[in-house]
Amino acid sequence: MRLKICIIIICLIIFGCKSKVSYDGILMHKNDLPFKGYGVDYGLERDILLKTSISDSKFPDGVRYYVICPKNKHYQNFKNNLGRKVTARGEETYQIAQGDISQHPSTPNPEEPPYYQGFDEYRLEEAKIVKVY
Repeated sequence: MRLKICIIIICLIIFGCKSKVSYDGILMHKNDLPFKGYGVDYGLERDILLKTSISDSKFPDGVRYYVICPKNKHYQNFKNNLGRKVTARGEETYQIAQGDISQHPSTPNPEEPPYYQGFDEYRLEEAKIVKVY
């Protein structure tokens, strides 16, 4: 009996504890960011980000961005709403992005946008659009 209870608790911890969150923000393509170098390891169709109003000093413009990973890999609904304010719901994950610090110039060019210097990557997994404004 104790073994069954332990197995149930372990399964709940592994499979049931991912919290769904909702964020309001603007959907944008990676090329439209006001800085360079966030989510550099993604292909073109996976370069959709959600610009939130959450303050985050890690980003050059002071707000947090989430890489969108849609449920069942259906990007079309997100592509159709690029530039619009939406409410997106999904599982928030955080990871250290793969990157090469040697790509960042030691002396930034004032005519170019600043580089994102961190390796923190925020993602919205299993994301779907709840509301379009």
